[in-house]
Amino acid sequence: MRIGIFLSGSGGNMASWRHPNAVPDGAVNLEYYRDMTR
Repeated sequence: MRIGIFLSGSGGNMASWRHPNAVPDGAVNLEYYRDMTR
């Protein structure tokens, strides 16, 4: 069995990266995803 994950750092909205609270490196920052799952 293979388990995968699709990481979308800025979310599904094309302009979400412009939000003041957006994480600039969210797509590649594993600590960001770890914190989001807690």
